[in-house]
Amino acid sequence: MLKWPGQVVLAGCSTYWAIDVTAALEKKNLRELYDNNILPQLNDLRELVNKKISKIGRMTLSALIVIEVHARDVITKMLEENVENVNDFEWISQLRYNIEKKKIRKLVLMETYFYCLSSNQLKKTTS
Repeated sequence: MLKWPGQVVLAGCSTYWAIDVTAALEKKNLRELYDNNILPQLNDLRELVNKKISKIGRMTLSALIVIEVHARDVITKMLEENVENVNDFEWISQLRYNIEKKKIRKLVLMETYFYCLSSNQLKKTTS
């Protein structure tokens, strides 16, 4: 990881995080991913940051830790809200990376959700 440019590391890690979370949601094992992958990866990064590394490597590692802690927090929130489907708003509203035709692309929510109060009912519409 420390041999690659920082942007490559961040894009690669973000891409595989999105792939892993999508697969975990499809298999209904998000908690397992969290316990067996996400938390151990953060522990590995914590151990690595305490080693002697180059200034550039430390900057890359610092940025990666910020991204990974945010990813952990996203999954924590999804677990608290019982997100179990790749189409749940809490997941599709996340900026995430994906691989299409061997190129990494950012995915953003393509639909705009509007909430309106009508007849004392909350409705969700897309446009």
